[in-house]
This record gives sequence, C-alpha cells and structure tokens, in this order.
Amino acid sequence: MNGRVGANVRAGARALRGLAVAILSVVVAAAAAAPVTLPEVRQALSTVRASEGSAVPAVQVVEAYLDENRDSPLAMAYLGSVRTMQAAKTRAPWKRLASMSRGFDLLDDAVDMLNRARAPDAVAAEVLLVCGITNASVPTVFRRGSAARANFEALLARAGFTQLDRANQARVHAWLAVLMLDAQPALAAAHLAQARRLDAAAADAVWNRRPA
Repeated sequence: MNGRVGANVRAGARALRGLAVAILSVVVAAAAAAPVTLPEVRQALSTVRASEGSAVPAVQVVEAYLDENRDSPLAMAYLGSVRTMQAAKTRAPWKRLASMSRGFDLLDDAVDMLNRARAPDAVAAEVLLVCGITNASVPTVFRRGSAARANFEALLARAGFTQLDRANQARVHAWLAVLMLDAQPALAAAHLAQARRLDAAAADAVWNRRPA
C-alpha cells in the first residue's frame, strides 16, 4: 500500500513539474506576439527553480524581455541568472561551462551598467539582489564569492535595501554571514543575528546551505 502511495505521489510531482514547463512554454509562444513583461520574467525564473525540466523556455522569455529593454540592467541580471540555471541543468560539460561563463559575464555587465546609470532605488536593489544571490548560489569552484559579497555590500549601502521585504533583507544578511564566516567570524555572526531578527526561516534556509 505504501509503495503504491509513494508511486502516486512521485507521479503527481512529475505531472506538476510538467504542467509548470507547459505553462512557461505558453508564455514563450505568447512573447512572439506581445512584449514580455517583468512579472513574466520573474515567473519564468520561479518556474525554472521549481522544475527539473529544461531552462530553455525561461531563457527565451528573458532574452525576449532583454531585446525590448536593451538599456535595462535588471533585464541583463535576470538573463545572467537564468543562464546559470540553464548551466546547472545541462549535461554536456563544455555546454555547461559555456552557459555558466555567459551567465557570469551578464551578471557583471548588469552591475557595470547599474553603476553607470541612474536607476530608481527599487530597480538597483533588485539588480544587486539577483546578482548577489546568483553569484552566491553557484558552486564554490567557480569562485564567485567575492562578486556576491560585493553585490550584497553595495545593496546594503543603497536606499533601496529597506524597500525589500523582510525575507529578502534577511537573505542578504544571511548570505553575507556565509561569505564572511571564515575570514571575519564576528562580523558573520552579527549578520546572521540580524538576518534571524528579520526573518528566521529565510535566514536559516540560506545559512543551512553553507559548505560543511
């Protein structure tokens, strides 16, 4: 009985993931007829994170958005983020490395563009948040920790930081705690304490991902 229940649960999970990818494919098809919106870009990334399927439809959505918003550091940051997700879902090693490298270049370009532009506080905060979390989340072998720390520290210094919801503020402090743990343990502890004051669940979700 338990085996049948487990099989049914797994089948249901696969069906839900398939539905998420199917919905995203509909968004891609619609993008050919109408401009892609920022909420659709955010939804595309959320779908990739929740699905074991291909990231290609999400890449197409974000690329379509960037085509319509060439001067947007936020569009570039989201494309960089989804490119790293695509790399994680790619089996061929050379394709994985190429996609990851392209993602890093886009993230760095987004920050450079942001530093040259006068973006609204909320936009600047979202760019730095996307870049920081993406850089911090990739395997440490890619050595993106210093870039992630720079993103988060720049975000803390921006007025837009306080416009983020408490969960995202907590994630920023928690990631800084992870990134500073070895070199600056006292400062890391202070960031972790602040993160937990803001949102303990969000903080611990990040903290528990730190390397053993």
